[in-house]
Amino acid sequence: MTLASLGLRLSDWFERWFPDAFALALTAVAIVFAASVALGSSVTQTAQWFGAGFWDLVAFTMQMSMIIVTGYAVATAPPVYAVVRRIAEIPTNGRNAAAFVGLFSMLASLISWSFSLIFSGLLAREVARRVHGSDYRAIGAAAYLGVGSVWALGLSSSAALIMAAPASLPDAIEKISGVIPLSQTLGLWQSMVIAAALIVVSMVLCYYSAPVTPEAPFDVSIATPSSVSCCTIVSSMLSACATNSAAIVR
Repeated sequence: MTLASLGLRLSDWFERWFPDAFALALTAVAIVFAASVALGSSVTQTAQWFGAGFWDLVAFTMQMSMIIVTGYAVATAPPVYAVVRRIAEIPTNGRNAAAFVGLFSMLASLISWSFSLIFSGLLAREVARRVHGSDYRAIGAAAYLGVGSVWALGLSSSAALIMAAPASLPDAIEKISGVIPLSQTLGLWQSMVIAAALIVVSMVLCYYSAPVTPEAPFDVSIATPSSVSCCTIVSSMLSACATNSAAIVR
């Protein structure tokens, strides 16, 4: 069994059985709610915690929303989108296209994960439209490698930025670790080596997991720039909701 055939089987299975982010969020809330009741809390008290916890996360949710919106604004600006179209002409076949999109997704995520999320979605569309014989599912999966692999080793790393900012660091954690500057996290050569290794390995996986004969070719009639961008934004919002909802009941 080749890596490409294994990838196609996994893709078919996930498309058929894996729920979307909102369903996962509801499931997580139900599990935490049931666990809270099982540990001795009343149903009424747990429900009240749920309501209070939801509004506690409004500020964080707005921050995530603004990050996505501003990332979209930058990625779709005419000068940036002109660059997207220009570099989309580089790959020549389906496998090269998948590895190419994966590379730029990861490099962009080292600057900003939100920019990578939107930029890579637009790049994936342009590459798939230009490269005949490419599999749109393989290119789409490669476009999400930035937020799935190396973004935490880049300039928008939440953990590194929080640990380096005394104002953002919770008192309980600061007492244990103290403030850790970026030079001791993102600036370490070990971090850079790990990021480079992840990029190389991910590109290899992108290349060999892309089917030689595409089973999901690009359909320009259903994928417009606005639809790709909107789908990317909506999917990222749902993922953020899934992350937030898991912490609502505490």
